[in-house]
Amino acid sequence: MRHAEYRNVADVERLECRQLLSGLPAAPPPEKFVLPIGGRPQVDWAVTAYTDLDPAPVTNRDYRGRQYTIDGNDSLHFGLPDFAAMDRGVDVYAAAGGTVLEVHDGEYDRHVGFYDAPPAGTPDNYVLIDHGGGWQTRYGRLRNGSVAVSAGQVVTAGQKIAQVGGSGTPSPATYSEFGAVLRFTVTHDGTPVETYLDPQAFWQAPLPFAGDTRGVHEMFTTNSQPTSRENAEHISRKRVFHPGERVFTGTKWHGINREVPRQNRFYRPDGTLAYADTANTSAVDIPMVLRQSNYLLPVDAPLGEWQVSALLDGVEVGRTSFRVAEWGDGLAEMKVRFGDNFIIDGRTTPIDYGTVERGAGAPWRLLTAINHGTAPLELRSVSLPEGFRLVSGVPATIDPQGGQDVIIQMDDQVAGTKSGRVTIHTNDTDNEAYDFAVKGAVTGPPVVVQVFVDGTNWRQSFRDFLGSQQLGSARLGFPTLGDTEEQAAVIPWSNVDRVSVQFDQDVPVRAEDLAVAGAVSGLAYGQRQGGFTYDPATYTATWTLDKPLANFPALRPTGDRVTLTLNGGGLEFENVLQVVPGDVNRNGNVGPTDFGVVRSGVGRNAGDVGAAPREYTIYKDVNGDGAVSPADLGVVRGNMAGAVVVPVAVVWGARRETESESEELVGGVPIL
Repeated sequence: MRHAEYRNVADVERLECRQLLSGLPAAPPPEKFVLPIGGRPQVDWAVTAYTDLDPAPVTNRDYRGRQYTIDGNDSLHFGLPDFAAMDRGVDVYAAAGGTVLEVHDGEYDRHVGFYDAPPAGTPDNYVLIDHGGGWQTRYGRLRNGSVAVSAGQVVTAGQKIAQVGGSGTPSPATYSEFGAVLRFTVTHDGTPVETYLDPQAFWQAPLPFAGDTRGVHEMFTTNSQPTSRENAEHISRKRVFHPGERVFTGTKWHGINREVPRQNRFYRPDGTLAYADTANTSAVDIPMVLRQSNYLLPVDAPLGEWQVSALLDGVEVGRTSFRVAEWGDGLAEMKVRFGDNFIIDGRTTPIDYGTVERGAGAPWRLLTAINHGTAPLELRSVSLPEGFRLVSGVPATIDPQGGQDVIIQMDDQVAGTKSGRVTIHTNDTDNEAYDFAVKGAVTGPPVVVQVFVDGTNWRQSFRDFLGSQQLGSARLGFPTLGDTEEQAAVIPWSNVDRVSVQFDQDVPVRAEDLAVAGAVSGLAYGQRQGGFTYDPATYTATWTLDKPLANFPALRPTGDRVTLTLNGGGLEFENVLQVVPGDVNRNGNVGPTDFGVVRSGVGRNAGDVGAAPREYTIYKDVNGDGAVSPADLGVVRGNMAGAVVVPVAVVWGARRETESESEELVGGVPIL
């Protein structure tokens, strides 16, 4: 065998190991591997499993002859201490340059083996890369939505391709991994390879053996013994205790050889030892484990900062602290439960509301906000994504050791996918903005959400003002559907030549699906060449017409009733628009009052609005150019009944009179 002799392995382990080794491929991969995971080794992650080199069933041995592997395992595992680490994001990198052969994404990413385990063979999110010469690497159990490459893409060593997750089939419940794991598999001609049989040949910077780098991921104190579910997610700390309370402490270890004793010790504020639990060992090697201990504080426990240490084989390798305070002094500490599960702050895996038919009943989820601290928890506000609402009231405070149910319901009236983040603002200094993801979907025939009108000649300043005043959309124009007086009234602009229809879901709508006709004029409005677009991101179809709506002298002063008929894309819809160019007060006809209203705003614009009654408004700006000018007066004058040509200068001169005289001139003197 050309590979290195295992000089750094203890003799007894080497003898056991060499009985198990099979030959490695004759040729190494084209380039040595870089570490396929980001973050800090032994802090953000630890190696939790090697390839099982023992061919016998049930028994398992890694390349050192120890038990850091799973029966039949063919991968190198990089395990995270909990799902909170996954939520924060741990990147996955291509171990070497190559071509992406396959990718898969979209699978649920919070599976563990020791509760609610999925069926064997549950698919994971993964990336498969070919490196040439028969060498391939597979990156499995990835976080949902994190895959950043596509099949056929060429990647380089160290390029980010995804993030670590918990998708697919997890390790067995009997194996000590906490959930989120990168499962890194190296194969040559389809056969798995244990690269650590000859680490110098495969790795640019080989990692030390897991059992040689034992240590602590994190330590914490809390007020009760954590469940396995809480341990997999993240254990919420309690930082302040009172005399007479029991303190539970936890230590998340990694790389614990079976013969090494572990222990916790509690120290008073003056540094003296208060309590040491009994050191223990295990029957097997443990890649990752939570060791718990607890101590009942005396009723006369000294106030101040206490310490808890973690020892391996009598040597301290970790320490945390908590404060003992007088009754009445403390901190609020929040955590959230959803059934038996804990919903941690920052959770990226959404609480799933499922898929429901429109109108079939709005689904809801019952969450419980818990204060396990020593001071009242203030629930200052709750923000929800669109499509979700609070059903239950939320109290201002939750007492220490108390809880409050919160019901969040998903709307079932508008079809489409609904997702976002719920944020609960509190006085918990660790989680002042406690947030988590939710998602769901509503199915049903498509529905028109809104119909917008605008003009291709409308200037951006007019559009921006429309949007900033919440009167419409800077991109789509003026909305015509709704219960408000603004939306239901007359459309007064002279150059409306574009219609946008927004749906509640993706719709296969076409240019020919919309017909536009004037009931008064009898005109059929066509479309400009190439005047149809569809935006799948907002489900919006836009038609640009061959002429402005109702902008014809024969229609003055009452304009036209324009019918929009949509027949296609899986729905039938009709909308009638009353279009009266120049009808600034929107009462159905153009008259002297409209003229006076426009004249009151001449000289004002979207950037210099002014004050009422001489302010700029979108209705006075009849041509949508961002300013009220004589051109707008001309539109109004031209659309009055029996209009005659009047020099603009004569009308403009009236603007120099006092306000009362101007009103009298407009209202009492025949202008036309």
